[in-house]
Amino acid sequence: MASSSLLLRSARELRRRRSIFRPPRLAAPPVEPGSRLLTTDGAAKNTTPPSSSTPNATQFQLHRLEDALALRSEYAHCVETIKKLQVCRDEVIAYKRYLLKKKKESDLDYLLTLDQFSDTMEEWSSILRQTKEVLEAKNKESAEM
Repeated sequence: MASSSLLLRSARELRRRRSIFRPPRLAAPPVEPGSRLLTTDGAAKNTTPPSSSTPNATQFQLHRLEDALALRSEYAHCVETIKKLQVCRDEVIAYKRYLLKKKKESDLDYLLTLDQFSDTMEEWSSILRQTKEVLEAKNKESAEM
């Protein structure tokens, strides 16, 4: 037990020391604004004209305009898709209402059919009761004779 607590204490101490000690970061040497420019004559001959290497203001504006037009067309496409989805959603809702209406109608038709069936069965049972009474009466008469 003593060895495990000693190990834990030493591990904590190492972590604490490690978090305190940070090696110093090396600072980058300062860059002077003109130090990166090429000063040799040969380098000036190999450079390309600035209009083709870096976009000027009109090229930048044209690029922004193209991006805006692309975004606008994408936006219009998204709006069309949303409208189509809304129409589809409305059609689905209308179809669900239609199905519910038809289901209610079919349930009512089924109930009416069951009601008619039960009425028919009651009529048959009353006819059978009457027939039974008539047959029992005839049996009594024939038994008495």
